[in-house]
Amino acid sequence: MIKDNRTIGFSACAVVFLALLYGCTNEAGLSREEAARLIAATDTFSRPQQALHLSNDAFKEGQALVLWDRAGNVTPEAQREAISAKGNLTLPKSFTLRVEVTGITDKPIANGVIKRVEYTWSYKDLTPFGSVFAKNGGVGSAHLRQYDDGWRVIEAPKITFSSERFPASDDAKALVKSLAAKIAARLMAEAEKRAQLLANCKKDTQELLKASQVRFMPRSHGGALQLKVFRLTDAHLVAEADNLNGGSVPIWFGDINRYRYKGFYNYTDEYLLEVYDNNTRWFYFKNKSVADEFVKKFELAFASWVARCSTVAGR
Repeated sequence: MIKDNRTIGFSACAVVFLALLYGCTNEAGLSREEAARLIAATDTFSRPQQALHLSNDAFKEGQALVLWDRAGNVTPEAQREAISAKGNLTLPKSFTLRVEVTGITDKPIANGVIKRVEYTWSYKDLTPFGSVFAKNGGVGSAHLRQYDDGWRVIEAPKITFSSERFPASDDAKALVKSLAAKIAARLMAEAEKRAQLLANCKKDTQELLKASQVRFMPRSHGGALQLKVFRLTDAHLVAEADNLNGGSVPIWFGDINRYRYKGFYNYTDEYLLEVYDNNTRWFYFKNKSVADEFVKKFELAFASWVARCSTVAGR
């Protein structure tokens, strides 16, 4: 039987086409699109994340803007944009990673061949605030193997981080700048309020008591000084004498760490009040009734001052 040449030609072409198609599929085996889809489906890329790796110097920059403190605690004004900056920047809204395959090569193993897939990765759904402090993605690799039901990623994909900054938008940068301005305004207002409180707490509004027959011995001096007067106000202890520098030594209540009334001191046959600030101050009273009255009023005045000025006193 003689076959039509056209039929023979068509059949031959079909065989060649199918052979080429089959050969190309086996040679390539795994397309970039399929590899990207499989890698993107792994936990590394599909799992929602909130912890963002900070770019180089980003932590210091955020700290300088007072967006967070040295320990990574986020400032109140920035807490809508970040939860924590301890180690990583934890964001309130989750993000994922996207992958773009850059190359596929064969990697021989003992019982066959697997595919090594190289790719770049970047952030997906990153918040504007986070983008200002993020690294610009990075690169990575994964290994895939063909099974009877198709290709599978056989180990967790590896990623490394870029040293470059994420290209944050102008709007994102403006958001951070606006937050920093609000924080700076608050801190300035708090500083002014504190300065006013400090001035009020350093101001003597009442003189409560005077005492004579007192010796004053600060550690910084070589010996005791006979005072003209030892005054108590509602903010200071004040020692006055002609031979003191400037005529007086005011000891502000805010500088006093502790005090101790030792009562009668056998070594000098006097009554001793010890006051500790940056130096140790010794006040010696000749008369017990004067000493007792002075110490009693001092304790009341000091307690009242602490209650009124605990903020500036750090108590």
